[in-house]
Amino acid sequence: MPDHKKLQQQTEAMQKLASEPDIPPWYAQRERVAQAMGDRVFDSVTVALATLGANVNNMERQSGYITSAVPQLSPQREKQLQMQAAREWCKYNKYDPKLLEKNKDNLYSIDVFGMSGMARMGQAMTISMVRQGREQTKVKIRFSNIHYPGQLEEDYKTIWAAIDKQIFLDKGLD
Repeated sequence: MPDHKKLQQQTEAMQKLASEPDIPPWYAQRERVAQAMGDRVFDSVTVALATLGANVNNMERQSGYITSAVPQLSPQREKQLQMQAAREWCKYNKYDPKLLEKNKDNLYSIDVFGMSGMARMGQAMTISMVRQGREQTKVKIRFSNIHYPGQLEEDYKTIWAAIDKQIFLDKGLD
């Protein structure tokens, strides 16, 4: 027999998590992450984006402005970060984090993350590049619709690692 109370709580948590995925403590954390990890100085950005599979949506060469999709992490890391965020969200909103667990043996168990996959579609990355000299360009990266600070940090690490690698490769070709 299904546990109606648990099903109701799972449904409620799933709907709220999909429509309100942010919590107030994350605002300041995201700001600190963007300040600490969002700016660097160099070139080789567009090739790095392509290497990561981040589709470029718009690019304006004169102003140095690029919009693109957010690079995807490995499926395992994406799931791990999603679960960490959901646990923090549940604790903040006074839901039992055990509601996130889907019981595979119970036909009536709900996958709380069923609706949250659509959120990735609204995420974007903007990059602005300002030439500061003949050999130097300042690069700023910002993300939109990434709520969990841990996800934001991981995305910055991923994109900067790809850009650093591309710069290294480009220097070998010069």
